[in-house]
Amino acid sequence: MNKHQRKLVKHFNEILEEKTWSEFEIHHGRTITVHKTWRDYIKDVVTAYRGAGWIISRHVELCSESTGNPKDYLIFKHPLSSGFEN
Repeated sequence: MNKHQRKLVKHFNEILEEKTWSEFEIHHGRTITVHKTWRDYIKDVVTAYRGAGWIISRHVELCSESTGNPKDYLIFKHPLSSGFEN
């Protein structure tokens, strides 16, 4: 991993560990906004988290008010969350 990817991992880990996960987050995941400057580095970072067992989906929001500026999100589900499914 290059230095930009390591910085992203550190940032994501801080968000994922900053507080206790709510019941909603356990079942639906914790959302992290992806800044447009990160787009070139996200693929390898997501691959690394998936390799560690995390369930991650990437979402893009298109908005008519911000044409040409989609909003990217990653939704992280904890590796142990599958044991909490109803």
